[in-house]
Amino acid sequence: MTTEYYPSMTALLKRTLGARSAIVRKHSLRDIPDWAPVGMNPEIGFEIESLAPFSIAHSDYTPAGARGHFRAMKEPGWFVENDTEDGCTTAAERDQFFRLRREIIDAEDRAIAKAGLGPEVQGEETRPRGGHWDWDGANYDGPRYAFFSIWRAWETVHRDPLAVMDMSRPVSQKVEYAPLMRTYRDRPGCVPFYYSQNALVRPLDRGRRDSGFEGGNDDDITGRSEPAWCYLSEQTPEEVYLLKFYDSEALVRMGKRGGDVQMMCPHSDWDGEGTGPEEL
Repeated sequence: MTTEYYPSMTALLKRTLGARSAIVRKHSLRDIPDWAPVGMNPEIGFEIESLAPFSIAHSDYTPAGARGHFRAMKEPGWFVENDTEDGCTTAAERDQFFRLRREIIDAEDRAIAKAGLGPEVQGEETRPRGGHWDWDGANYDGPRYAFFSIWRAWETVHRDPLAVMDMSRPVSQKVEYAPLMRTYRDRPGCVPFYYSQNALVRPLDRGRRDSGFEGGNDDDITGRSEPAWCYLSEQTPEEVYLLKFYDSEALVRMGKRGGDVQMMCPHSDWDGEGTGPEEL
């Protein structure tokens, strides 16, 4: 996995996105049915080789959650502890990644200080606050960086396909997210304890003001006032999703009132019949 598949995925990212540097943080296999018994430690997460489909609409990170993972990585041991050193990456690639990572964090810390925010405070008994947790990212001027998931089928998908929200439609921009705080302990190559945060899509309930639903007919394509979900019918290994979880440039553009770069791509397993996501 780490010596053949990982390098092919980083090459795909560089070729597709024009990225200078790309690494694989981890991989997950969703290859068991949703009724299969699975275990979960709420402080660590899923620590099993196989995962079931996940049917809660979400994006994996809030901006602060993505930065939490990025800042938790240790130098120089991250690659060694994740078995992604020899045979997976070259010394030059590792040096370049760590150099860019330091540039990014230094630029973020300068921008946070200019924004008048205090330092980050967190502990095992204290939820994180301050620092990058309270920062909107609008005044960042460092190297652009992003988190993606490469979602690829091992074989043709016949059930529980992945559905993604079409973020090009106006109504999708109005979806609201509920942050879910997560804790991580003793992850390979990371500090002993740290926080991250998921972004859960709020239910579209007309009866709740905090649901993320907004009435109106502002979608010229469908005439609907709910986000559009799509999926690849009978997805094959040659059909690959590239799901964005975080993009520093999206926050900068938002600060300049330009929303032409999307921050994230909400997604979910879909197992319904009849009315549901559109086939692509």
